Amino acid sequence: MRRCYFFTPIQTVPHEAWSELCRAITRVHHRVRNESVFCWLGKPLTVYDHSGTQPLRYDDSMVGLGVISFNGDFGAGLSGDPLCLVRLCSSERRQSQCNTFHHPYDFLVMAVLLLVSHYCPTCYALHSTVGRTEWQQVTDWLNTHLHLAVTLPPGLQHTDAIIG
Repeated sequence: MRRCYFFTPIQTVPHEAWSELCRAITRVHHRVRNESVFCWLGKPLTVYDHSGTQPLRYDDSMVGLGVISFNGDFGAGLSGDPLCLVRLCSSERRQSQCNTFHHPYDFLVMAVLLLVSHYCPTCYALHSTVGRTEWQQVTDWLNTHLHLAVTLPPGLQHTDAIIG
């Protein structure tokens, strides 16, 4: 089953906004790892590096210098397209996409994109094939567990959702 997310850089993310985004993503990663019963799409969530071959540590290893990158577990058949979000906008960087193929790391992809919309609302154009109900579930989780005030982006539709 396809679960596609599309993101196009519109402008470079300011340093402070990128720092806030990275801190929030690291908090999500820590929280998910510390909840031993955390599941998404019916399976436990494990987050791996870009290639899907090495599990990420508790630190912010998914957050690099100007890039946020992760995938699911390739060895367990739970990887898809890696999410690779870059801070800098360049003329060579076109639309990126991430198809999670309905694997559990989909939760973190949705959380990252909601946080992108929250911290950097004018820096990326985001689109998705995932419906509003699931976006709302992740939004509610972020707000409940991390005490944030994330809202669904105004352009979100029920199908072929468009964010921002």
